[in-house]
Amino acid sequence: MTPEEATPAELRSAEDGQKLLRGWRMGIRTLHIGHNLAGEAFDKWARVTGVASAVVGSIVGTAIFASLAASTRIEIRIATGVASLIAAGLSTAQLIWNYPQLAQRHKYAAVKYGTLRRRTEEILASPVVSPAMLHEVSRTWEQVEDTAPPLPERFRRRARHMMDVADRKMIAPPAASMGPTNHQPAVLPKP
Repeated sequence: MTPEEATPAELRSAEDGQKLLRGWRMGIRTLHIGHNLAGEAFDKWARVTGVASAVVGSIVGTAIFASLAASTRIEIRIATGVASLIAAGLSTAQLIWNYPQLAQRHKYAAVKYGTLRRRTEEILASPVVSPAMLHEVSRTWEQVEDTAPPLPERFRRRARHMMDVADRKMIAPPAASMGPTNHQPAVLPKP
C-alpha cells in the first residue's frame, strides 16, 4: 500500500508504527554499541589475566627453585607463597570468568544487533511501516536477545552516553565551518 492509498486510520497506525520503530531503533542501537563495547572490554581482560597469569607463574616457578636451593630467609618463602597464590588466583579467574568466550559471545551479539539495526533503518526509510514489518523486527529482536549474553549495565550506560555525544555532534555544526563570528567578511591574504 502506498501512502496515497492509505485511509486516515491507516496513516495514523502507520505513524504509530514509525514512532514505535524509532523507539525500537534506539534500544537496538544501544544494544549494538553496548555489546561491541563489552566484547572489546572482555577481550582486553582476557589478555590482561592471561599475561598476568603467565608472568606471575613464571616468577613463582623461578622463585620456588631459588628459595629451595639457597634461602633460609622466611621473607623469601612467604613472598614465594603469596606469589604462588596470586598465580593460582589468576588462573582460576581465567577459568571461571572465561573472558575469551564471553568476548566472542558479545561480539556475535553485536553483529546480530547491527544487522537488526540496519533492517530497522531500512524499514523506517520506507513510506509505510506495516504490521508485518513490525512483527518481523520484533521476532528477530527476540531471537537475538535469546542468544545474546546479558549486557552489564556499565556497557549500556557507556553506549547511551556515546550515542548522546554522537547525536549532539550531528545536530550542532562544527565551529570552524561557521565562518567569522563577528559577521564581518573574511579577509583573504593578498597574493
